[in-house]
Amino acid sequence: LVPEPERRRLHRKAAEILERDCAADDLSPERIAAHYQHAENPRQSKRWLGKAAWDAISRGNTGKAITHLRAALKEETGDTGNARSEHHLMQLLGVQMALAQGNGCAEVFNLYQRSLEAAAAAKSGQRNNAEFRALWGLQSYHLVRGEVQAAMTIGRMVLSRFAGSARGGRTTSHYRLLAHRMHGLAVMLNGQLDEAVGHYGVVLESYDPARDAGLRFAFGSDQAALALAHRAWTRELKGDRAGARDDCRLARRRAETLAHGHTSAHVLGVLAIAALQAGLDTEAALAAQEARAIAVEHDFPYWVAWADVILAAGQQGRQPSERMRALEAAISAYERQNARQLLPLAYGRLAQAAL
Repeated sequence: LVPEPERRRLHRKAAEILERDCAADDLSPERIAAHYQHAENPRQSKRWLGKAAWDAISRGNTGKAITHLRAALKEETGDTGNARSEHHLMQLLGVQMALAQGNGCAEVFNLYQRSLEAAAAAKSGQRNNAEFRALWGLQSYHLVRGEVQAAMTIGRMVLSRFAGSARGGRTTSHYRLLAHRMHGLAVMLNGQLDEAVGHYGVVLESYDPARDAGLRFAFGSDQAALALAHRAWTRELKGDRAGARDDCRLARRRAETLAHGHTSAHVLGVLAIAALQAGLDTEAALAAQEARAIAVEHDFPYWVAWADVILAAGQQGRQPSERMRALEAAISAYERQNARQLLPLAYGRLAQAAL
């Protein structure tokens, strides 16, 4: 029964009071966003929906973060100076969609492609950060798709443009960590193992826990833990069993200390394939089971599919026909994630079982 103009005024007043008291009472930012939405104030609604998304991300609630980010991006503020916020929300949604559906899903690619196109039209002061995030996301998409040459092309571009100097502020340091960690995986998948170890070394030498641990929220996983896990995998391929063991232990310890769901699933998934390719089938199965349990708990379907491929590939004690059926089912589930990175290994194991 309250007239609409008065209702909007009351919602705006409620939002302002809650905003003032938010820090003291630990109120949910989504409540403030809802009041601003009812007050038809899209600028403040977008701002508080972004805060609500960050709150959900910090709590590990990927689904709620995606809901808030999508709602924020729908808010039309008419503010041409708000492009930086728009790019940031779009790229953050890309990361959360990658956690929920895998880096290879079409929506992730489209989000990063849109981000890259929007960055080209941004002001010079905002362009670098937007372009870096978009290119980094596209490189991750190509890696999951097994498109290694495309990923290497992007990685070389990102390294030359954003990560050339060891000196600089926080942003430059973040570029350096993220770019070297991702390109290390690209060159490792291309068989350049020594170069990959060098990239992971740069990440670990540059990493500062106080400054860089928070990157796991904006970019999905802790970069030091991933660098250790991927270096363990690379060292196993090089035949450096002692070095791989050391990295494996440190990666596990780092993941357990952070207790961040996606970091743990990612690290354990990588350690599982490292053990499998070293011929340690029992160890691989244990790590894959751990990764799968965490992925199921947090609803990370990509890492469930990854773990199932490792578990099927390592079933040496079963009849060949049973192994083939398990591998074929795991391959189909993995391909439904629009992913191809593990397919050479999976089809190789399937061929062995067939022989």
